[in-house]
Amino acid sequence: MAGGAGGNKWHMLGDFASFYTGFIPHVGRFEAERLLIGYGPWAVKRFAGAFARPRVNMRGLPISLS
Repeated sequence: MAGGAGGNKWHMLGDFASFYTGFIPHVGRFEAERLLIGYGPWAVKRFAGAFARPRVNMRGLPISLS
């Protein structure tokens, strides 16, 4: 984590929460880059999953044509 190894558990929890809020409580500052670290993997998963498993909305057709 950004706080380093060890230290106060509330400090480490604040660092983790800052990846989803962008606000670092023990410093009192907003950093938008932390939002990219927190939400970036979720956004990539969402858009990559759409390409990896495309949805086929053809009702009435059998699953297998054989």
